[in-house]
Parts: sequence; structure tokens; C-alpha cells
Amino acid sequence: MQQNDHAGRISILLFFASMLLGGIAAYIYGKSTDDILFIVFYAGAGCAAATWLYRKERDAQLLDYDNVYHSRRFFVLYFVMILVSVILAYLPADIWPYTVIFLILGLFSNTVTGLFAGSWLLLLTMFLSNSASMGYLFVYLLSGMVALVLFRRMDEGFLVTRPMFVALLLLFALLLGHHVLFEKETLTGAMVLLPAINVFACLVLASVVLNYFGRHVVRRSNDMYMEINDPEYEMMVDLKEHNKEAYFLAIHSAYLAERIAIDLDMDVRATKACAYYHSACKALGGEEGASAYAEKKGFPEGAIELIEEYENPPATGYVSKEAAVINICETLVRMIKSIFNKDKDAKVDYDSMIDKIFEHHWEKGDMNLNNISFGDMTRMKKLLKKEKLYYDFLR
Repeated sequence: MQQNDHAGRISILLFFASMLLGGIAAYIYGKSTDDILFIVFYAGAGCAAATWLYRKERDAQLLDYDNVYHSRRFFVLYFVMILVSVILAYLPADIWPYTVIFLILGLFSNTVTGLFAGSWLLLLTMFLSNSASMGYLFVYLLSGMVALVLFRRMDEGFLVTRPMFVALLLLFALLLGHHVLFEKETLTGAMVLLPAINVFACLVLASVVLNYFGRHVVRRSNDMYMEINDPEYEMMVDLKEHNKEAYFLAIHSAYLAERIAIDLDMDVRATKACAYYHSACKALGGEEGASAYAEKKGFPEGAIELIEEYENPPATGYVSKEAAVINICETLVRMIKSIFNKDKDAKVDYDSMIDKIFEHHWEKGDMNLNNISFGDMTRMKKLLKKEKLYYDFLR
């Protein structure tokens, strides 16, 4: 709730700031009174729509990477982009770096939000400009869309050379094509100069942005997950030395939860981290809580949030699929270990045990909030029943 209130206040500030910037710029650029009023209205309405879309995507957990946890970062960048968009109207249209502006907005939100926000800013610049023809709208909109697609969902390898080359080559070709095909100009060396400056500027800006993004967003989260999801991580080693029962419960539960998370296209890394550490973080966190301790240890935001939910679930049941899956896997491992602790040679009907666990959750109704469908539950039961040989190792 605090995050929503915080984002709401910033959205209101951005709304008024965009109208003020748009009005001042329109006045400075010599627009008529009617044009000034239109630009003020457009600036406010467009900013409100863009921030509303961002917040809807965030609340629905549809933002890319870790952007759902960093609303302030997006809003600061968005304000800077608004300021840049009104300044660009004073410059030649051939050097507008809108390819990078689209890219920045998309990387720090998601493709849909980046496309909408970038398009709104491009139109604002077009309305303010006294010289740019409508052909530039096509040039920068297309190059921006292509850049968003090429750089969508960067992986651990973070390979940027090829998509950057394609995006900038397309930008250069579109700018030259605009002059030759739409403006009917003759291709000359002077005509090439400004598009070349634009491409070079975009190359430098994109390199800076992607370097920051790779270091502080993509690789930071990936590197930390690789470290903590290693059974030899310091916390797991300490747990093994001081509480072997809890250690093996975490190991076996994480194995099963990871298999299900992969199959159901869930957040695999956060699921595994939560299965490993939620109880240890709760014990070590004391009064501060499990999530506070996980944050202190530098866990990724996704893992911290899941650990917090798992250790402090709502009365109506877990909200995320990941937490519900971990709970089911832990319940199953506890039941099997309990039987084998009493009799290592006991014969266990694993299928019946798994069915009873799911029947209990279904009758209790504690899966209503996490969108686990009947089909998902059927798939989960099938996967767990395939692990019979693995359960025998728990003896």
C-alpha cells in the first residue's frame, strides 16, 4: 500500500510538471495561445496515461527484470525524458536520439510501457517543433519499436553488439530514406552528416545505459541467485552443521519445488532460494523478520518478497504460486521423512499421500488467491508422482 501511495504522489507531480514544461516550451518556441493550451492538455493527459499504464503493469507483476521493485527509478528517468523531449524540439530533427529514449523507457519498465511512453514523448516533441515534418514520426517510431524488440528480455549473456548494430543501421537508413524518398532531396555528403551524428550519439548513450543496466540490473540479480542457490553457500553450510534435519528438508523441498516451477513457468530462482532459506532467515532475523535478514544478506528482491510472503502468509492463503508450491513440497517431504524416521523399511503409497495433500488444500480453499488452476494442480500431482525413486532416498 505504501508503494502504491508513493507512486501515486509521484505520478501527480509528474502530471503537473509535464504540463508546466510543455506550456513553457510552447511559449518559448513561439506557439499560438490555442497551440499552447493544446500542448498543455496533451502533455498532462499523455503523462497521466503513461504513468497509469506503468502502475497497472507493475501491480500485475508484468514489468521486466526487477523493475517491479524500483518504481522511483522509472519515474526519475521518465521525468528526465520529459525534459529531454521538450529540449529536442529546439534541435534539428535529424539528431533526435529517440531510438535510445524508447530503449531506456522499455528496459526500465517493459516493452508495452516503453512503447507507449516513448510514442507520447515523440509526439510532444513533434508538436513543439517548428520545423520537423511528419515523416520523422515514422522514422523514430519504427526505429524505437525495433530497438525495444531487439533488446527485449536480455539474458545472462547480455549480448548487445548485434542488436545495437541492427538498430543503429536501421536508424541511419530510415533517416536517409526520409530525405531521399519523402523530402525528394538529392543524396549529398552534407545530408549524411546529421544522421551520422545521431547514430554516433545513440551509440554512446546506448552503451552507457546498457553498461549500467547489465551491471546493476541483469548481472547483479543473476550473480546473486547463482551464489545463494548453491548448496555450498555459507548459510546452507551453517544450516547443515547446526541443524541437519532443517538442511535436508530445505534441500529436498527445493529440488521438488524447482522441478514444478520450471514446468509451470514460474520464478524458478526465487522459488529455490525461498525453499532453501525461509526458515533460516526467520530464525536468524529474530524480531526484524525473515525478509529483513534476507535483505541484509543482499538477496534479490524477488527472493526477499517470496520469503516474506512464505513466513507471513495472509490468513486466506498464499498469494503467489511459488509460495504455494513450496508449501506443498515441504509438506510432502515432512510426511515422508516422518514415516521413515519411525520405520526405514516402511512401504509408502506415495500416490495416495500426494492426492491427500492436494485434496486438503482444495477443500481448505487456500489456493484461491494464487491463480493455481485445476489443470496446474493436476500437472503438479503428476510431476510429484514421477519422483517415487527420489522419495526412496529419503529413508
